[in-house]
Amino acid sequence: MNTRSLIVLATVVVLGAGCSDDDDTNNNNNSLKLDFSTVTYNGGLARGFVPYTDLRAQDVSEAVAALDVDLVCVQEFWLPEHVTMLEDAAAETFPNQLFLEPMPDLNPGEPACVDTDTDFLAFETCARNHCGNVPNDDLVDCVLDSCGDEYGAVTPECRICISVNVGGTIDEAVTACIGASYAYAYEGAFGIGLLTREAVTTSDSSVFASTFNRRAVLYAEVETEGLGTVHVFCTHLTAIFATIPWPKAEGSWQAEQIAQITAMRDYIDEKAGADGTVVLLGDFNNGPGGDSWVAEYEFNYNMLSNGYTSPYVDSPDAVCTFCDLNPLNGGIDHDESVVIDHILFRNFDGDTTASRILDGPLTITTTDGTDIEVAYSDHYGVQVTFTADPPAQN
Repeated sequence: MNTRSLIVLATVVVLGAGCSDDDDTNNNNNSLKLDFSTVTYNGGLARGFVPYTDLRAQDVSEAVAALDVDLVCVQEFWLPEHVTMLEDAAAETFPNQLFLEPMPDLNPGEPACVDTDTDFLAFETCARNHCGNVPNDDLVDCVLDSCGDEYGAVTPECRICISVNVGGTIDEAVTACIGASYAYAYEGAFGIGLLTREAVTTSDSSVFASTFNRRAVLYAEVETEGLGTVHVFCTHLTAIFATIPWPKAEGSWQAEQIAQITAMRDYIDEKAGADGTVVLLGDFNNGPGGDSWVAEYEFNYNMLSNGYTSPYVDSPDAVCTFCDLNPLNGGIDHDESVVIDHILFRNFDGDTTASRILDGPLTITTTDGTDIEVAYSDHYGVQVTFTADPPAQN
């Protein structure tokens, strides 16, 4: 198992404090909190990939902080300034916050790209000619659309370096790749976090093998009033890109995700055992088909969800979470609308309710002073509330 240290922001509530009050509560079934409400939300704060990242960041953080739930798993808070925004905004509503420390490894050995290599020079020339004046948030799409052949012609090491240097300018990417560049995007950040108002008794993490972006799962053992101990796992798995070629000599995006699923299921069993109540949340980058959305690598989803229940997918009101009508999604068509944001559970016998959230419009002011209507993120959130059966009357 590969683990890293966690930044725990705020003092975890000490269990057992105020025992006389607990006794009074336990003797009054009407006052016992039987609900445990959870949210997964990909904030889409991926500079270089999702439009208007910096203009949305404060609003996204405040929207998460305002959620009236017990626990939130967030993804794509890649940059340290955006993590700080969320920490500050949610300090009162979610005092217990877990974020994984970045692992900013540098590529070893020779530079990833050689500035005298003809293929790299052809790529650099194409990128500067076609995308030199493109805003950073649109740079990746521009390069892939305009210089896809040139990108594919450079060495695998150079392709990886170009791809992980998202969020900056072409000059910054070139400088990094002919020097000592980072091995992962956003300086090795994981982009995931767990925020809760419940008591966290234990926390840990497991890091997965990955390409371009660091990937991991956060674990927290959470004590709830009505459900007892809940083992919570928050993750964001490798995306299976259709437009970005697999950059290595062997393997594939899908195979990498499958390896992560296998490692995560083993990790869950290790932490929660066979009988523990488990809630697994996150952007899985896979999902089943439905009446109004298409499947996204359903084989991977079935492998991951085997033995679990998905209240949102099973709901008759379920709709896409990554959708064609979202104004931040760059014109994907309806056949690409999917459900890839999930909350799964096992070993819980009460009732559940599920809904899509954070799917309204957001008005931002662009750098030229124009007000435009967008969305909070390119993803919509999912909320699931677990309601335990009341204890038997004495």
